[in-house]
Amino acid sequence: MVPLAPMPSMAMLIIMKAKWYQSEIENILVRVISYARLENEQRNSTNNILESRIMVLGKLYLTEL
Repeated sequence: MVPLAPMPSMAMLIIMKAKWYQSEIENILVRVISYARLENEQRNSTNNILESRIMVLGKLYLTEL
């Protein structure tokens, strides 16, 4: 019995699926990293606002004494 000849179209499908999968993984990583950065920036911004308000309140309190 003669083995079946390789099917070039099947090989192309495998390559296309692998490239698609790699592209999707890269997109997911970009979204995760961007979200983490945005969350970190928002946290830092909130902390800076709170710190400045605490400093202002502290100064007001000290001037009233």
